[in-house]
Amino acid sequence: MHEDVCFEPLQDNEIHPVSDWGLIYPASNETASSMFDFRREHHNWLRRRAAQAAPFEVCGFIMYDGSIIEIRNVAENPYDNFTMDLRQIGRKVDIKKIAAMWHTHPGGDIRPSNADLKAIRLCGWDYLIVTADEIALYERSA
Repeated sequence: MHEDVCFEPLQDNEIHPVSDWGLIYPASNETASSMFDFRREHHNWLRRRAAQAAPFEVCGFIMYDGSIIEIRNVAENPYDNFTMDLRQIGRKVDIKKIAAMWHTHPGGDIRPSNADLKAIRLCGWDYLIVTADEIALYERSA
């Protein structure tokens, strides 16, 4: 397993649909055509990571194989936003295998910022905003 992969994939019989975890969905009536498998362990790991990293935002990807990869946040102000380290992405991530992008909001608010709303519209992946208590999932634009 790669050193930046923080989460081991589970067996198929351990998969749970996203809706089981009370996630908040986008206000849009459109649904995504391809949803990745979101498991209780993803939910728990991401929330724990948000709590550990506070007061900084952390970010990364969930891959189709179920692994979670954290990417270094190189933002000038990591308390209020995130910028993924593009060199690390280039070295560590196969872009074709990304199912979702995630980042934390250490203040505890899962509502998307203006920057998040723009990213949700432009992003080619599902988009998660994570706090220590909740996760909001915004499905990729059709």
